[in-house]
Amino acid sequence: MSGSTVSGAINAGDGDDEFTWSSGTLGAFDGGIGSDTATITAASYTGSEVLDGGDVTGGTTTIAVADVSSGDATGNDVLVVDVAGTSSAGDFVSPTISSGAYLYDLNQVGSDWYLQSSGFVPTAESFAPALSVAQDMGRDYLGNLWERVGHRETGWSANGRGDGSGVWGRAHGKLLDAGSGATSSGASFETAHGFLQAGVDFAGFDLDEGNLVLSIMGHYGNSDTDVANVIGGKIANVDINGYGVGGSVTFYNEAQTFYLDAVGQATWYDVDIDSTEFGLNGSERTAHAKTDGFGYALSLEAGYRHAISDQWAFVPQGQLIYSKADFDNTVDSEGVALSVLDGDNLEGRIGIALEGHSDVSFGYFRLNLIEELKGKNQVLTSGTKFTTDFSGTSAEMSAGGSFLVTPSVRLYTDITGRVGFKNEVASARGTIGAKVNW
Repeated sequence: MSGSTVSGAINAGDGDDEFTWSSGTLGAFDGGIGSDTATITAASYTGSEVLDGGDVTGGTTTIAVADVSSGDATGNDVLVVDVAGTSSAGDFVSPTISSGAYLYDLNQVGSDWYLQSSGFVPTAESFAPALSVAQDMGRDYLGNLWERVGHRETGWSANGRGDGSGVWGRAHGKLLDAGSGATSSGASFETAHGFLQAGVDFAGFDLDEGNLVLSIMGHYGNSDTDVANVIGGKIANVDINGYGVGGSVTFYNEAQTFYLDAVGQATWYDVDIDSTEFGLNGSERTAHAKTDGFGYALSLEAGYRHAISDQWAFVPQGQLIYSKADFDNTVDSEGVALSVLDGDNLEGRIGIALEGHSDVSFGYFRLNLIEELKGKNQVLTSGTKFTTDFSGTSAEMSAGGSFLVTPSVRLYTDITGRVGFKNEVASARGTIGAKVNW
């Protein structure tokens, strides 16, 4: 027969991956089926629609498969049509379907037809990169001392001991590229992050050994991330807004040769994920997920200035940053459950800077080695774990400086490039800022 419509129940799976053949248009069958009647037999938990003999001939059978899973999908093959005789390419077709974190396409294996995992649901594959981007945003808001407020500890500053009290602000931009080696799914992503930050410095807290500068600050930023699957096709866009507050305490010794900078910041996140996946048979799946999050970051940085002349010095530096990001549990528009398992990060930096200054200007060149001591983030999407891994060693190169426009107004800038040796992650960032003393 040809062109008949059927419906029936098929439990297709291993107890976790289960599907119902809800409807289909049958082509022509030849062999023990009969000329005008097709019997569809479902073997419980085998996923087979048994054709009791003969070959499949004639037109194409379009199968519509609906997910009726009671548990989480595993990505295992699911036998849908068990052909006793022979079948040919195109005898059965089905749109790409999803179950949990997995996408399935109907493929011919020998004479039989299986639903086989063809990849991951885009929202699921994009959730781990979204978490790592949010965490990276939090670290950007901390930065380092010279990047954040310029260079306070030089003896050529207006009052000879730091820059004094005042207000400051900076604009920051960053591009980050993470290759497929940085994710467990093989996804890659590119991020553009920009933010504005402003703060107030309170100087004049004199100690026997030196002085303190206290700061309060606030920030607002946005990141835009494109996620691509393992074959390079764009599958999702992640938009994150981050806003928060922070504070710092910086100690300078009496000789202005040593500094110790402690910073803490808290950030709230608004996260939107829009995704699209195109199936092998021309089908298209779109989904949207929205959630909120919270993160914080802590930094301790130190440096010591070794003068080599009146205008030049080497400054060995070290910094340790701990950051954490977490998102509220959510479900995307297609029913994929999303939650965070691990959003912690610990990063260490050692470096050396060559600095030079005149009466009104200051410049530096800095080299850093950075070790991600805890660089893995993990999420859970409908029972399937996804990981991003920024761990390993990176090299960083920076150049920047300050310029006194007036005795109370200073402009400063920093440009930094970074590349990972292991994790296929590279970035470039830049800051421009100004401080007005009072």
